[in-house]
Amino acid sequence: MQPISLIDLIQENIYLASEKITSDEIVVSIQTLLQEVHTLDTEVLVSENTQILRKIAYHYDNLTQLIFGIGLKLDDEERFEEAIFHYRLSLALQPNPKAYNNLAVIYASEEKEEDAIRILKEGLVYFPEDEDLLENYAALTEETN
Repeated sequence: MQPISLIDLIQENIYLASEKITSDEIVVSIQTLLQEVHTLDTEVLVSENTQILRKIAYHYDNLTQLIFGIGLKLDDEERFEEAIFHYRLSLALQPNPKAYNNLAVIYASEEKEEDAIRILKEGLVYFPEDEDLLENYAALTEETN
């Protein structure tokens, strides 16, 4: 069985969404984003494309879940840099406690505890009662003290 190409999966769903989108500029921007996803820094990709994706999300209800789901698949495949991009993008579109938690776990596993703590704090602003966020925040802050 041949592995699923995540770029193809995104493109297929973006093309389905583009039928609902009237602006060719947005569709072209998304196609450019997909071509550049492997060459740009995560920070650049997220910051430059959040507005475009918010416009698409307005027309395509499942985009945020699709992006988060792709992040999960990449995370399972230990393709962490790509997973980070997808988790951050899904968070830029709509806060999700699982995305915050998964992102923090990746950062912690890469020994980037400060980034993990920052992400958990951000998640706790939106989801102050989330048990996973609270537990991981407590564990990380205890380790750093």
